[in-house]
Formats: sequence, C-alpha cells, structure tokens
Amino acid sequence: MKGVDFLFNIFSKAWDLLITSYSVPGYVWFFIIIFVIIGIVGLYSEFKPKKKEEDFLKYTKDTIYGIPYRWKWNQSEIYNLDSFCPKCDGILVSNYDVFYIQSKSKINCENCDFQLIQEKYYSSDLIKREISRRIRTGEYKK
Repeated sequence: MKGVDFLFNIFSKAWDLLITSYSVPGYVWFFIIIFVIIGIVGLYSEFKPKKKEEDFLKYTKDTIYGIPYRWKWNQSEIYNLDSFCPKCDGILVSNYDVFYIQSKSKINCENCDFQLIQEKYYSSDLIKREISRRIRTGEYKK
C-alpha cells in the first residue's frame, strides 16, 4: 500500500499547487510549464544533428547507366553534375543537337575519343532523379 499512498500524496500536492492562490493562479502555471516543455522539445529537435542528411551528403559519385558521374551538394540540391569517361576519366561531352529528336544520346570524350550512343536521351534531370531514387531506397550505400 506504500506505492498507492505515495501516488496519492503526489496527486494531492499537485492538486494543492493548482488551486492555491499565487500572484498567478496554479492552473496558469500548469499551462506555462506545458508550453515551456513543448518549446524545449521543439528547440532540441530543430538543432539536433540530422544523421540521415549527413549520410547522403557523402554520396558524391556513382556509375549510372554505365557512365561514372560526380557531383556536389548544396544542402540537399545537386550541382556540378559531370559525367566522366570510363577509359581515361576525362569529362564527357554530350551532343544532344543531332539526336534529340530520335531520343538518343551521343556522349564522347575529347581526350581519348571514347563515344557512346545510347537509345535513351539522358538529361541531367534524369540522372538527378536516379540519384534521388538511389538515396530514397538506400541503394547508394551498397
């Protein structure tokens, strides 16, 4: 019965604090304390390190559709997305003018004359969507 008496005493004292007269009524203090606790929890969650974001920001290179890509992050936005030659690591240049109507991509390396004509039109937006998909599914960690 000690446990029941202990709980009864706590609730009794809490009730007394709520109904006792102060310069500010007890029930107002109750709401103030609740709001302070909510504020502290909100501030903690706002400034707590976001582990998942930090994790994917280290993902800056991958081979997508047979072509090595590298990029940088600005918060959660990809920028400086470049494709590289699988033979000599030179930057690949895309020639969309000739093949745009046919939905094909011609990618060539100015350094070693590597060329690739692909059946699908590979835009930087398509590659960014593939990177986002790999992040969402966790595939980038493999």
